[in-house]
Amino acid sequence: MSVLRICAVCGMDFGAGDIIGDRIKEALDARGARYELEVVDAGDAAGLWADLIFVTDEFSATLVNESAPVVAIQNFTSRSEVREKVAGALDRLRAPSRT
Repeated sequence: MSVLRICAVCGMDFGAGDIIGDRIKEALDARGARYELEVVDAGDAAGLWADLIFVTDEFSATLVNESAPVVAIQNFTSRSEVREKVAGALDRLRAPSRT
């Protein structure tokens, strides 16, 4: 499998990007994913190129037209929620398309 390009979008709160990045890394590592992760603030989110984009709920509506699946996470401090959302997103990416 190729390396996934993953972006996480957060607000401009100090330290929020670190928490978001750490939680997503933990979940991706637990699934054995090969990835590159970039954490960006909302002001830099327009036009992102990625295989998956994780966002806080507050930004989910603003990124609906992106070319990558956008996954909203309500509570990035919740390891269980992040693991669940990452696992679901990876499973959808890996599922064969039915056309």
